[in-house]
Amino acid sequence: MLLHKGFIGKVDYDDRARQLVGEIVNSPDLLEFDGNTAKEIHKNFVKCVEDYLIINQESSNQEQGATSFVGQYSLSLSSNVLNRVMRKAKREGSSIETWLNRWVNSSLTDYFTDE
Repeated sequence: MLLHKGFIGKVDYDDRARQLVGEIVNSPDLLEFDGNTAKEIHKNFVKCVEDYLIINQESSNQEQGATSFVGQYSLSLSSNVLNRVMRKAKREGSSIETWLNRWVNSSLTDYFTDE
């Protein structure tokens, strides 16, 4: 886990890309970063946060601003759905939590792009 200015980064290893990949898990926006070494992933995480803060500061949507949040939502899945999610996450080399977060982010990106 990485921490910078209240933003939390979670890092996984992508075996297909043979690269460390990270995601900021407590941002209202999808923020991702990557690197080949621990030093590089940390540097790119900090840069991602700093760039995000600058972009939000400069944007016309200043009333919202860039904020981090820490929140949890419990999700109850049927055993059949949970089994399918576990198998899909395992095939992709992800944890269930990471896979679900990516799926939700992808679905929301598609939804808000269509508006």
